[in-house]
Amino acid sequence: MSKVDELFELERRLEEDRRRYEALKANPEVQKYFEFSKELEALIGKYGMSRADVAKILGLSAPKGAKAGGKRPLRKYKNPHTGEVVETRGGNHKILNAWRKQYGKETVDGWLEK
Repeated sequence: MSKVDELFELERRLEEDRRRYEALKANPEVQKYFEFSKELEALIGKYGMSRADVAKILGLSAPKGAKAGGKRPLRKYKNPHTGEVVETRGGNHKILNAWRKQYGKETVDGWLEK
């Protein structure tokens, strides 16, 4: 296919997509959705709430993959035998795992500083 033919084909598809776009934009169901969304955003702004607040009011949970609190809290474990301190945000820390293997999970979890 020559570049000119490719250009004409793209223009034809572009015009077809533009017609479908305009038809969807004029669809009453779509217009109703956008009107509701616009009014909801105005209410959220009026009452100084966030989308998360509205979701909580409606009993909806956060979407999967969304982190509500950002980073995990930093945890500090202090080994009473050696005085060594480990700071971690997760449970898969190399030294922490070695301690758990040596002293037991419950014992090491008791070393968590508050």
